[in-house]
Amino acid sequence: MRVRCIMRIFAVGMIMITCPSTGHAISTGMETDAASFRRSPVFFGRTHCPHCQAMHQWFAMDAWVDETCHQTLDNGPVATSFAADPPHRS
Repeated sequence: MRVRCIMRIFAVGMIMITCPSTGHAISTGMETDAASFRRSPVFFGRTHCPHCQAMHQWFAMDAWVDETCHQTLDNGPVATSFAADPPHRS
């Protein structure tokens, strides 16, 4: 049996929110790739703000992934199709 594989590579970025007091973008300290973040269920988070020194509460729908300073993660090969080996001829 032969297995056809592809490599999945994800650009990982920082989940960001906006400080409601200053309007500055702030990091939540969490990293993910944008596609996974879009598929994630709505969740609630808290982040300390370095701009106004407050603890901000936020929902995932109010956040975004900043991929400008990203890492690349290689999750290894992923099987995409299987094919039976051709019969051996004697």
